[in-house]
Order: sequence, then C-alpha cells, then structure tokens
Amino acid sequence: MQDSDSKIRLIAVGFAFVQILLIFILGYTPYPDSQGYILLATDALNKGEFYPVSTKIRELAFLWNVGSINAVELSLKLFESILPLQITYALLKGASLYLTYRIAKEMVGEKVAWVAVVLYVLYPANYGESTSVLSEIPFIFFVLAALFSFLRGSFLLSGVLFACADYFRPVAIVFLFALVLCYLFEHKTWIKTVAAYIVSLLIIGGLHLYTKDIFFCKAQTGWMSLVQYHWDNDSEKDFDNPNKVCDNESLTFNQKDSVWQSMFIDWISIDDNKKEYLRQIPIKFVKTYISDNVNICPFLSDEEKNSDYMYDSLSMASMKNDFPRYSFAQWLCLYNLLFYYAILILTLIGMTIYYNKDLRFAIYTIIIGTLFILFFGHGEARFHTPYMPLFLIISAYTLAAFRSKKNRNDEDGGRVKRDRTTLY
Repeated sequence: MQDSDSKIRLIAVGFAFVQILLIFILGYTPYPDSQGYILLATDALNKGEFYPVSTKIRELAFLWNVGSINAVELSLKLFESILPLQITYALLKGASLYLTYRIAKEMVGEKVAWVAVVLYVLYPANYGESTSVLSEIPFIFFVLAALFSFLRGSFLLSGVLFACADYFRPVAIVFLFALVLCYLFEHKTWIKTVAAYIVSLLIIGGLHLYTKDIFFCKAQTGWMSLVQYHWDNDSEKDFDNPNKVCDNESLTFNQKDSVWQSMFIDWISIDDNKKEYLRQIPIKFVKTYISDNVNICPFLSDEEKNSDYMYDSLSMASMKNDFPRYSFAQWLCLYNLLFYYAILILTLIGMTIYYNKDLRFAIYTIIIGTLFILFFGHGEARFHTPYMPLFLIISAYTLAAFRSKKNRNDEDGGRVKRDRTTLY
C-alpha cells in the first residue's frame, strides 16, 4: 500500500515537472480566453481592486470566470508576471493526476487506477495546458479534490471544494448533481456536501455584495451564450440580435443576464423555433465531441500562435486537406485525435457492455454534463475537457475488463460466463 502511494506521488511530481519544463520550452499560448483574462485582470489591478471593477459593473457585457481572472490578477499583483500562476497550474495538473489515481482506486480498485494513470500520462492533450491561464486546470483540480474528499468521508470539505471549482468555472453543479443521484438514499452524506456548497457560495456572494454592492458568486454567461448560439445558427434570425444587449450600459450584468433569459424564452415559445432548437442539438453534440485539438495549440509555431486564427492548421478541415504533409503539431494532433477517439469508444463500451455500478458517478456526470451542453449551452470542443479524467477512468476499467475476460477465456477455454462487474 505504502509502496503504491509513494510511486504515484513520484509519478505525479514528475508529471508536474514536465509541465513546468513545457512552459519554458513552448512559451505562452495566447488563447483568446486567456488573453481576455489578462486584459480584465490588468484593468482591475490598475483600478486597485479585484475583478469585476465596481465602477464598470454596468459596462460589463457579462460576468466572466471570476476566479480565473482574479487568479491572474493576484499573480500580476504579487510577481508582475503570470509565470508563477502558470507554474502553480502545472503543479495542480500533477495533483490532478494523483487525484485521478486515488478516485479510480476508491471506485474500482488499484489495478484499474494504475491503468488510468498510464492513460493520463499517454494522453497528449494533458500536456501544455499550463502554458496558458485558462480555467480548466484549476476547475478540474478542485472538482476532483471535492469528489475525493466525499469518497473519503469529508463531506463538508467536499462542498467547499465544489464551490471553489464553481468560482473558476460555473459547471461544478453538474458533478454535484451526479453525486446526489449516486447517493440519493444516503442523504446524510450528500446533504452535508450540498449545504457546505450553498453556504460557501453565499459567503462568496456576500463578500462581493459588501465590497461591490452587487451579489454574485460565479460567472454569469449561460443565457448570453445560449441565446447568441441559437441566434447565430438560426437561418431566419426572426428575433433581435442579442449582441445589442452588451452595449446597454443602463443595465448591470445581472440585469443583462435576465434580458437574455427573457429573449431565449420568447424565442423558444414560438412553435417553429422549438423545431429549430431541436435541430441544433445534434450539431452541438458534434461540435463538442468531434475533436480534441485545442490543447495541441501550445505546440504550434510562434507565428501560428500569434495569427488571427490560431486554430487554423489544427482544424478538422485543415487536418484533412493537409494530410500527409503535416507539421509536427499536426502529427501530434493526429495522434491525439486517435487516442481521444479510442477513449470515447472505450468509455461507451464501459458505460454499456461492461457497466459497473461502482462507476455510476463517472457515468452520470458524463451523461448529465453532455445533456447540459446540448440543452442549456453551446457546442465547443473545450467543453468536454472537464470530464476527461472520468472518461479516462471508465476507459481504464474497460481495458481491465477486456484483459480479465481474456484471461478467464484462456484458462477455461472460453466456456466461463462473463461477470460484468468483477475484474479479479
């Protein structure tokens, strides 16, 4: 036991060290969101307060990922650089590997946990994330830490950590809802977690109410993204351009969010638009899961990183048209795509043929998260990233199940009936 824990800690430290090396080798990756975080953080720092700036409450089009922006600002304030934050994120990436192992071990055993570690390390998209300051790394760390705390019986701490995850990226509620479903009849556990989550968000919101005269505890971009997506993809565009709301400085971001909500409800209340809404759902699914190329951007040339459209050579169209005359980043992208599609297939098999009730949380989270994107969000490849550690755990279980079945068939001439939930 002790030997295994020592090994995984060493691997996690080594993995984090590689992430730090990549920061210095590859340099900063200017993702649009990351650039936006730095711009807003710098502006808030110049105003002498944390984001959002009190005097600009009515100028904001929407409230973005508060924790992510304020983490950038804190790094700039203390060190006049985002490099310390990038290194911190590299360490969190290593910690996420460790937590993935521990969670898999708690759910389905040590053998599967080690397979999950191998998949985590071999997955190309797990490298280079910390060259930027996007919200995925801190969100994944906090949500995995919350789940691990719950599994270990620290229910109140779990709720606090879920709230921290929400502060960086407001989709922790998906994981929390899945957890409640898994332990629905063990209410003494999840009630403590939910209560701690709600109280933590109320404290965050109360502090903002005290300092900025407006209550908020996490980003508010959902209704804006939803109504803009459907307006952009509606061929008839039979309602006002929602982007106009952004320019209305007579409204706070809370009020603008309410306007977008009303616009969407008015739009979908029309019968023809209900059909249009349903027509766009499969498109969202495809956009969310068709590729996994975003995290390969750190490996692009400096010229491509600083171009008007950084993702061009890694787009699915370019990958098709340029084959086989690929750059290094494109070959890496191809390997990553093949790996990613294999993970999706293994996950699907693990959710159906080799279903294991001990993996309910991972399965419920992926299903609920996907439905959330399809019905209340917009399709984008980055949106599946927060769920990838769970995909890897299910895939690891599937591979272990394959091996277990093969071993039994070898021993018994293939006459033994498969046990769907036992690997050893």
